[in-house]
Amino acid sequence: MPLPKYEALFLSSPASGEDGVKDQDRTAWDPQRLIACVCDGLTTSPYSTNAAEHLCLRLSEIMAGPQHSILPAMHTVCGELLEMRAQSINKPLLFDDAVPPVLHEMLRDVAMRDRQISFQSTAALLRITETPDSEHVARAFWCGDTGIFVFRHDGKLAWSNLELAADGKVEHCSITHSLPDCPDNATLLDLAIEQSESSAPIDEGASFLVASDGFYSAFPNCYDMWAWLNTHRGLLCCGGSVNEKNAAVRALHQVLIDSSGDDDISFVFVSPIKPTIGGELSDGR
Repeated sequence: MPLPKYEALFLSSPASGEDGVKDQDRTAWDPQRLIACVCDGLTTSPYSTNAAEHLCLRLSEIMAGPQHSILPAMHTVCGELLEMRAQSINKPLLFDDAVPPVLHEMLRDVAMRDRQISFQSTAALLRITETPDSEHVARAFWCGDTGIFVFRHDGKLAWSNLELAADGKVEHCSITHSLPDCPDNATLLDLAIEQSESSAPIDEGASFLVASDGFYSAFPNCYDMWAWLNTHRGLLCCGGSVNEKNAAVRALHQVLIDSSGDDDISFVFVSPIKPTIGGELSDGR
């Protein structure tokens, strides 16, 4: 039986705060090869937005390749990030004339320490594909706390890469708290390559969500998240005004502001539903 036709709702809405707009998330959706990707640059890592952009592009290409080539290609991408980091470390640090010379050495040391953990981003990818035996499978790869959720047709959770409590609440399961601190160490992606990959058969009518922690943290549990996506899908894609769409996204940002603080909100929600929908939304501001 051929794969069903899938459609995607995708969104990337940056957080705003006293320091300005964050905007460190990146998303990608390939409707031909059915690949969804979300990368979330780490706030504590310089040039993390660059890393998220690079990973979103490169990992989507890699996931489209044959299964046996994926892990070697992942290691190649790790090398690319390390090269970017090395270039940033070797870049001279220039000071404005207003900065007293006595502070130069201290500021240079701080900048070098920061650059040694640069180009860090989480990543989560999902590809819906068919095996040579005509079995429909979802192949997933992730690093960090960006989430992948596979829902059955009735909204029950079939699988997730994150730890969930009994009530469906996401428990952060992340390796982002032990970042490498040297340019020749592994990147965050390196730390996940060997252990963070999965492939499983999928049920008919299943839907798939790849989401940053900013999105899933706005909900008490994954079931409310699934319900919100299905309730708002028509509004966000084609059925509501710009003001209504923005209000729906702003409400999620407000939940984050009222709890742990605002964050970028990004997701790709893929489901076998017609007619085809999809498109980028405004940032909810």
